[in-house]
Amino acid sequence: MEERKFFNAYTLGLFLIIAISIATHWQWFIPHGILTASDWWYLPNDVLKEYLTAPKILEGSIDFNPGRLTPTFDLIRVIGGFISFFVHGFPLWERLFFLWPIALLGPIPIYALLYKRFGSSLGAIAGSLIYTFNSYILAREISHIHIAIAYLLLIPTILYALDALLTRPSMRTSAIFTFITILFSIYEIRVLYITTGILIAYLIAKYLTKSATASYRTFAMMQLSAIIIVLAQSFWLIPFIFAPSSLGYATFTQRALFQSFTKLEHASTLTDPSWTGNGFLPFTTQPVMLLSYAIPILAVLWIIVKPRNERTNDLWFWLMIGLGGIFLSQGQNMPFRGVYQWLFENVPGFRLFRDSSKFNVVTSIAYAFLIGASVTYIQKRRVLFSLTALACIGAIVGINVYPFISSQIHDLTTPYTLPKEYQEITKILQDNSTFSRSLWIPAPQRFVYFSETHPRVDAGTVLNQEWKPFIKDPSDVYSFFTQPNAKALLNFGSIKYIGVPSDTTHDIYQWFPRTKKAFASLINPIPGLQPINKSDAAIPLWENKDAKDRIYIANDVTLVDSSALEFSNLDTNKTGAFIFRPDIPGYLFSLLTQTLATNQEAKPFNLENLHIENNSVTTKLQLVPNSKLKTTTREVTNDIISEIYAQRTDETVSLYYKLDEKNASIGTFKSVSDTFLVYINGKAFPAFTPTNDEKAIGVARLQQTGNRAELYSRTETGNTLIQDPSFENSIPGEVGDCANEDSSPLESNGIEANLVPDATNGTQGLALSAKKHLGCIFFPIQHSKNATLYSLTFDHKTKSGDSGSIKILDETAPGAQLAAQELERGTNWHTSTSTFQTPSTFKNKLTAYIYQPGSTGEDGPATTVFDNIQIDAYQLLGETVFASEAPQQKGLSTKDFEKADAFITPKHPYTPEEIVLDGEFENGITYTAGDCNNSDKTLPAKNGIAAQIIQENSNHALSIKAAQHLACVGMILSSLDPVFDHFISMRYKNTQGTPPSIALYSPDGKSVAPIVLPEQNDSAWHEFRTIIRANEAAPNSTLMLYVSAENHASEAAFDDIHIVPIPILPDISITSANKPLPQTKTQVQTINPLVHTIKSEAIDRHRLLLLSSRYDQGWKLFVRPQGAPRLSWWRRILRTPPGVEISAQTHIKANAFVNGWVLDPVEIETALGNQALPEFIIEYWPQRFMDAGRTISLTVLFAYFGGVALILLGKKIPYRKGTGSNKDTKSHV
Repeated sequence: MEERKFFNAYTLGLFLIIAISIATHWQWFIPHGILTASDWWYLPNDVLKEYLTAPKILEGSIDFNPGRLTPTFDLIRVIGGFISFFVHGFPLWERLFFLWPIALLGPIPIYALLYKRFGSSLGAIAGSLIYTFNSYILAREISHIHIAIAYLLLIPTILYALDALLTRPSMRTSAIFTFITILFSIYEIRVLYITTGILIAYLIAKYLTKSATASYRTFAMMQLSAIIIVLAQSFWLIPFIFAPSSLGYATFTQRALFQSFTKLEHASTLTDPSWTGNGFLPFTTQPVMLLSYAIPILAVLWIIVKPRNERTNDLWFWLMIGLGGIFLSQGQNMPFRGVYQWLFENVPGFRLFRDSSKFNVVTSIAYAFLIGASVTYIQKRRVLFSLTALACIGAIVGINVYPFISSQIHDLTTPYTLPKEYQEITKILQDNSTFSRSLWIPAPQRFVYFSETHPRVDAGTVLNQEWKPFIKDPSDVYSFFTQPNAKALLNFGSIKYIGVPSDTTHDIYQWFPRTKKAFASLINPIPGLQPINKSDAAIPLWENKDAKDRIYIANDVTLVDSSALEFSNLDTNKTGAFIFRPDIPGYLFSLLTQTLATNQEAKPFNLENLHIENNSVTTKLQLVPNSKLKTTTREVTNDIISEIYAQRTDETVSLYYKLDEKNASIGTFKSVSDTFLVYINGKAFPAFTPTNDEKAIGVARLQQTGNRAELYSRTETGNTLIQDPSFENSIPGEVGDCANEDSSPLESNGIEANLVPDATNGTQGLALSAKKHLGCIFFPIQHSKNATLYSLTFDHKTKSGDSGSIKILDETAPGAQLAAQELERGTNWHTSTSTFQTPSTFKNKLTAYIYQPGSTGEDGPATTVFDNIQIDAYQLLGETVFASEAPQQKGLSTKDFEKADAFITPKHPYTPEEIVLDGEFENGITYTAGDCNNSDKTLPAKNGIAAQIIQENSNHALSIKAAQHLACVGMILSSLDPVFDHFISMRYKNTQGTPPSIALYSPDGKSVAPIVLPEQNDSAWHEFRTIIRANEAAPNSTLMLYVSAENHASEAAFDDIHIVPIPILPDISITSANKPLPQTKTQVQTINPLVHTIKSEAIDRHRLLLLSSRYDQGWKLFVRPQGAPRLSWWRRILRTPPGVEISAQTHIKANAFVNGWVLDPVEIETALGNQALPEFIIEYWPQRFMDAGRTISLTVLFAYFGGVALILLGKKIPYRKGTGSNKDTKSHV
């Protein structure tokens, strides 16, 4: 048999393309230096070493980000961790597993595959050159290296392995196919998704054209491979199925469809749309090189030059695949624009491809076969012509690779050493062994050090996500750092370091409107930050020594009855944690007000609380004790002075105001005959007048000097400062004779007290009788700390004789009478109310006396019956609720004020008028939708844009929809008065796609207050309300309703749109100032970023435990006795809890973006079951799914490949005959 020469046409062709690849990537063979660019980021040694521990479902080293985007990548990173123990790991790791395989091995699989198909070295060279060195893949090699390696090495290899499995189905070929596919999944799951589609189509085509023979063995081997491949993906498939919101793929797949830059000429010539000819300019569309049009010509030339009897079924298949690739890679630029959008929204897994250019891999593999066929068939006709075609391909390849060879391209070709300034930053961070985040503004640079102990935070990400509710100017999120609350957010976010990076690779500041110096100037003025170096240093860095611990139990919790943006008391020196009402269910907010909160801040004129009716604005609140009211007036042009009223009830505090337009004069006080009625809880009653019906406990009085009102709130001690106020159990105090000058016994004077069944509600009352002298009952009143005002309310009626009286005395100062009230005589029940004050320094004991003067009536001794005696203690809620320099019109006493109301007579009467002409869509007006983002000048109808009136039950509504672009409808408004705020309310529903938005649009083209309505993820009607501030909108503005189809087809409906002017709302806040609780002693240990233990002293009251990581329902809290053994690894796999789960219903969003758990002492005691001290465990529960999946993956892989190895080794054991029976020793398969 003739030996095959080593240097034949096949090997020479292979050496040629490898040589071209090495020459193209020669910079990668420089053995030192960091190669990093675009999406290929540098990983510090510490990060690689951290992968040696169990892979984690969340990125602990890049904090506040969603779950790990590439969990399949972890195996390669684990190997990098081993390397990092011996050398600077990243440079060697990236070369061993990415760069050198691409440069040395990249052309081999496609060349071998094409040579196997055509048997022609020229055809294999031609197809391989086009596949390996087209500008699309070259652009991936400097931007998305993981896509490049999957594209070059794995797609052709897996096709080769599949062919081998089809032609020679065996355990060996099945194992090879399985191994390559699993390896493929580790590098790039998205390209594997595309390749899977190609393989399925390839199999169908093979069997339809009878190019492959179907057999049970083939089917069995393929089925076995498929099962092993799927089971091997368990480590990410199981968490993806059972905890999709935790794994990064959930966020990855929720991203919007990206703008497509690929056009037909790019897709058909395998030209990257951002390829300039000597580099890669992302997010641009570049022209196609003229010579590149030879590529699609060569791809179809085989149809003409193929031999007549040549079998070309597979080529027709690849031609269809290539056309499909061209079609899909254009994305939204394809001829049928809505197809890719529909696929993106409806085909499972297609959301991985928001950038359609990845489908160029489909066209590339198809072109490799088609061009290889064309050159092969031309060679069979005339070799010279085939060499000409090859020369044309060579010219295209030469032009593409020349920028690499000549070092014109620097991305991922220029080796970096770690810059000196970043070495310094690395040392500063590593020297701090405690957990500390670093925030980088505007974004981290690729050399910024990070680890699980020192996570780095991207300012742009956190500002647009976690801290977005605090930003006052959404058009410039970085202006947040100029807000007064910026420092507090840094503290609550556990941000220990703040830095402005040095742009050594020139890929940061080109994307931002500010310079490095301008960003540094935002941070430098923030109070409380300590500069580590100068602000003009290469990397300005500040230390925040006030940063909160990662985990702590707050000793001071403020409940905020408003949105995050309006919260004014964001002070970590005073506040341990805060909770916003919109972040938790309403019932829970009320519960926490009573059990957890030590303080509270409320913004009364918050949209959630605002009610507008009959020329009054009211708001309802629930407050904790020790609350104070403070007000300021907004500084706006043509300001309207507002006067504020308040009414406190058991459940709410209601505020309302009236107008005085022209000056700061408050006006005059009116008598009771002109009472202004307050609308509260559906009832109308005079302001500040406590009545039993409304259970009002707020009391206001008018001082004698100046028109100033003071508002008081009930103290923590609460109401009814006496025991048994309804006399259901006993007489509350001692019965005596308070005018017994002759020392006679009570019986002789007919003085007695009895409980009688004659009360207002049919129960018992207290009857005090006296024939002579002065009968009395006296009992102590509990003095409440900080109380300076008391109210006394009771029911009474006279059964006989003279009526009684009540007095409040200072027991330590005989004769010091604080309050006295003579009772009206009458046989029917009356309610009496009075107030009395004590000095702010008053600390004495109070005593209440009930008197009955002795006399005899027709029905016997003088008797008065009392019931429901209630005494409330109040502290000052707010001074200067309203003030005026105007002369006082009338001196009013406290008593006068209780019966009258402070009321302003506006000099210019004000009536709210509806500004929207047809907000309920009942007038039969026809609306036409326009296209407000018509960049390609197409007709609205072509983009599926339409508006129509629809009927919902008995009402009409406006429906707007769009398949492309931005549908918009303008609503006609009457003039907006610039001296008023304007209240906008509407109902809407988002029936499909992106939530709708609104804006006021002025004739000069300015859009005011653009608002995207909240996404509700259902088709139900929802209410939306907002306020447009005075002077923000032009008088002749139009209300625009928008429905955007930028990401996918959308539809929404609107109804009940109202805009009314309202008085300019003052800035009001009600705050409390209770002292913090004693700090709970804790000992925190971080097992890893997803498991933390907290040993604590006994929890004796409700507390808030906080974990400073982005709020995620996957976090769970458990408790066990201190000293309890930890779980073994196999029990973790079985998802055995580490203790008793607690606070499941009170896992809340605290500090607006982190995890908080309300610790209930009763629940903890029940869980422990004894007097042991608690040990809390915070664990990210979805990690258990990854642990279980990883165990399944490893077990399957070891079992399968171990079994295959044993089978294959068993086949190779020789069988030798012996002297005895050896049938039992022969190996069988």
